[in-house]
Amino acid sequence: MSPLRPCLALAAALSFGLAGCATTSSSQVADSGSTSAATQPAVLPAEGREFILNVAGQRAPCQGVAPMLCLQVRTQPGAAWQLHYGEIEGFNWQSGTEYVIRVRELPVANPPADAPSLRWVLEEVLESGPAL
Repeated sequence: MSPLRPCLALAAALSFGLAGCATTSSSQVADSGSTSAATQPAVLPAEGREFILNVAGQRAPCQGVAPMLCLQVRTQPGAAWQLHYGEIEGFNWQSGTEYVIRVRELPVANPPADAPSLRWVLEEVLESGPAL
């Protein structure tokens, strides 16, 4: 017996085993027509998660790919400020103004490996005033 035969038998068994992991059902195949699943857009939850944020009136130095200035945010008044490395879509932050805002956290479809998988979108500015 050739020393390669056991390896070939193992490779064949693995390929049959992996074929059993496919997620396409027979009804999906029948209904799919000529469009492949790879060309379908990703379906993301419409709602996401909503929460209230306090945003400081000053940005703080932080280190992303390069040194930058990050928003300072917190979810509870009086809690320690946390650095937010991205922007908040639709939010026009002004230096010297503190904010209380309502944001929605949404998934990013197919984010690059070095990018966040979530994004924040402004829903409403609840309060704004001079930073203390």
